[in-house]
Amino acid sequence: LKAAPSSKDFTGVSSTIMQIDLAPTLGLLLGVGIPSKSAGRVIPSVIPDFQYSDALRINARQMQRFLDKRGIVVETALPEHATIEEYEHFIDLAQKSLAQSVDTN
Repeated sequence: LKAAPSSKDFTGVSSTIMQIDLAPTLGLLLGVGIPSKSAGRVIPSVIPDFQYSDALRINARQMQRFLDKRGIVVETALPEHATIEEYEHFIDLAQKSLAQSVDTN
């Protein structure tokens, strides 16, 4: 995947792309949405800046539905209207909650 020109700050962000993150990223880029069973996050470097906040919002809401269907609780609820940082934080917490759920089952 070729990275889109970006002004996003990637200080401390790994350049490794996780396989789990391909489905939500490609779904949004192709205009078909994020698969309902996807637990990945959009890859910031391939999402154009002007679409990044919408991509995060869609990703966070989809992740919330994914966890809700499985009865997995995230320690912080996703606000109705969130900032980019709040969406990113929620996705981090959601992925940690999912990992803990998998580890305990």
